[in-house]
Amino acid sequence: MILQFIGFLVNLHVKGSPFLSRTKLPACAEIHVLLMSRRRCCICFGLHGDTDIKRGQIAHLDGNPENNSVENLAFMCLVHHDEYDGNTRQSKGLTIREIKHYRVELYEFLQGSFRPGAASSTESPWSNLWPPGKWTVEHDEALEFYTGTHRSQSVVFAVSQGPITLEDINACIPPHDVDWTESIVSDLVKRGWIQVTSSEPGRYELSTQGYQMLRALMEIPENIKDAVWRRVWLGEGEDEDGDLP
Repeated sequence: MILQFIGFLVNLHVKGSPFLSRTKLPACAEIHVLLMSRRRCCICFGLHGDTDIKRGQIAHLDGNPENNSVENLAFMCLVHHDEYDGNTRQSKGLTIREIKHYRVELYEFLQGSFRPGAASSTESPWSNLWPPGKWTVEHDEALEFYTGTHRSQSVVFAVSQGPITLEDINACIPPHDVDWTESIVSDLVKRGWIQVTSSEPGRYELSTQGYQMLRALMEIPENIKDAVWRRVWLGEGEDEDGDLP
């Protein structure tokens, strides 16, 4: 279900987005790397402590473009990606082990910076799905998003690729009615999942809350997401108390 909406991200490669890898990646692998890195270059971070957002690409660390395991992928700025892929890699001493170490450090840093402890959700109708204290309000939001409308999901995923105008969003979302698209975008801004960029007025980007929601979505097992979707849309899987089995 939701993979259908993630799938359109792959089509954005055709448009030559500077944020995407030159190799066509599976959408799930690409989204994992982009969300975990938040478009920060692991080498910039590892060597210089640089946490600025970069124009970059997703690198295959072993040089094999067919190996799309997330363990083999890392987001790098354009300069470091060229250095890593080029002849200068040996002279610079940029080894796979070193890059993976920087990547782990970057991910751990970003987790602490952008997710300072989500509040647990004990009143949620889904809190019984995981051990006590593990289900958070972010997981509630993730399931709200997952069981929401196709067009809202498509807008969030479009915006997750980087700052984008309302006109560009409308071009991605059938039936391409700009007034309808503007209404969807306004609702998502109110929910806190996307926001107007401060540096580029007139463009929208994923908010910190939106990043956290999508990361929480990735943590929820597929069988749970599927069961919740079926309960919300089809009324399936409820016991006498209205809980999922």
